[in-house]
Amino acid sequence: MGKKKMKKSKSIYAVLFVSCLFFTTFSLPYVLAAEDYWVSKTSMNEARAYLGIEVVNGKIFAIGGDQGSIIGNVMNAVGMTSQTTNILEEYVPSLDKWTLKTPMPTARARFGTAVYENKIYCIGGYSATIDNETNYFDLHINEVYDPTTDTWETKASLTTARHCPATNMVNGKIYVIGGYSITSHSILNINEVYDPASNTWATRSPPPLQIGSSASVVLDNKIYTLGQNSSSWDIFIQVYDPATDIWIIKGSTPVSSFASAALTSGLSAPQRIYFFDENRTDVYNPVDDSWVEGTPAQTARPVAGAAVIDDLIYVVGGRTGQWGYMTFMYPSALVEQYS
Repeated sequence: MGKKKMKKSKSIYAVLFVSCLFFTTFSLPYVLAAEDYWVSKTSMNEARAYLGIEVVNGKIFAIGGDQGSIIGNVMNAVGMTSQTTNILEEYVPSLDKWTLKTPMPTARARFGTAVYENKIYCIGGYSATIDNETNYFDLHINEVYDPTTDTWETKASLTTARHCPATNMVNGKIYVIGGYSITSHSILNINEVYDPASNTWATRSPPPLQIGSSASVVLDNKIYTLGQNSSSWDIFIQVYDPATDIWIIKGSTPVSSFASAALTSGLSAPQRIYFFDENRTDVYNPVDDSWVEGTPAQTARPVAGAAVIDDLIYVVGGRTGQWGYMTFMYPSALVEQYS
């Protein structure tokens, strides 16, 4: 996808994701492209935000999430209810149909996901079951879903409990980077790697900037994440090379850490990283570190998930409503396809 033409790549899928921090915005030129448009698809059976999204064998799996809401105004403390769920739904694009599958053993939200050997690893996250988040805690859990058998199993736990980590698979290993700690009320700069073959964890070099967003993708065997400067709150692209265990900080971004991310491959269009937040579509070119803006989504939805199948990006779930002097935000089941 370039500035003139915005086609998606062949059979590439990416995670999505969700995040935890604050909103930053820039003014960007709109992309002029004939295929830069959105269409609505069949909604999920269950509305939720902060869900895990992965693709296996051309099907989208929407896992867990939070079904709570936010209601309040600037004169009073914002009321928030958190209710994590273990719901799992499978979407078949050719049928435009969602089907309920075996639920995840542990109800949770804002967990990391990655695919290894056609199995989905769901790592960390938080659990919340009481209004106003009074029963709200991070998880170490590592649970694996096999779409072929529709079954779950438990693997070795994450060393440090957290939610909102950037989670990606590179060369057979799963990297769980950053995240947010409820206990310390802080963003973590931990980098842990999981080896599915040996079912073990190890520690790698931490990111130079805090990572409190799970919006991340893998490009050329390198992990692209969002990093936040703790003093200025500016958000930057950070790139991690697992082969050398080295980090590089790229330029600043127009992206909120509430964004989800998706990647095109360069097979039939240039490689680009797409970030979706509210109704914004921001497109990053990793070659020259530049940004352009795509057509806004039909419905503003932060904290949604994103996945790519056959040149099409699907943005799933999130929260809808209004944020401002009067805030009413509710979980969404909406699905929109970006072409």
